[in-house]
Amino acid sequence: MEGRHFVMDEEEPRAKSWPRREDPLAPKGSIGARLRALYAEIEQEPIPADLIDLLEKLDEAERQQSK
Repeated sequence: MEGRHFVMDEEEPRAKSWPRREDPLAPKGSIGARLRALYAEIEQEPIPADLIDLLEKLDEAERQQSK
């Protein structure tokens, strides 16, 4: 469950700890939101021309090697 921590104990395997306001490590917590925003920003950046050239050279080298 989001925002809650569960404590597993041998004596009381279903004992729960208190609910927390926000767990920054939860999938929808503050850290996850920041990582998603950063990924979305990077995803919009163009691929550098040098990287495209390198990938094309690697493709060509693989084609030549497989002949």
